[in-house]
Amino acid sequence: MVASTFPVLITGFGQYFLNWTGPFHWDWNVNIDKDIRYKTQWENKEISRSSIGFRNFSKNLFPNIPLFVSTSYSGCFAVKKEIIQQHNLIFYQELLNILSKNKNPIEGHYMERLWCYIFTKNKPLIESIFDVLKTKIERLRFF
Repeated sequence: MVASTFPVLITGFGQYFLNWTGPFHWDWNVNIDKDIRYKTQWENKEISRSSIGFRNFSKNLFPNIPLFVSTSYSGCFAVKKEIIQQHNLIFYQELLNILSKNKNPIEGHYMERLWCYIFTKNKPLIESIFDVLKTKIERLRFF
């Protein structure tokens, strides 16, 4: 299976590109082990290893998480208080516990790929799909 990424610019969730991510990011280590930026850290085991992998980590947090989710790379984003409060304090304490076990946990890289989903439940991805379809339909009218 060949993985692909289709960039879609979404405003309102950080200033980054959100992507359709599927099998590529369900890789055990989210390809951090193959990323040249993390080569030395990975080889020196400065990035922790996971015993369950990204897909299982995601499914533990969200049992019904779809195969394709919106992703906002980097940990820089803004979220309204009301959206943060959609999850209870225990949820955030569990995340903090997981992320505090190592200076550079692989789970931090997992979370980077999940923040958008955690706070939007794929709304940007769904809206993007509808917007693309709407645009395609409108363009067909001109032919």
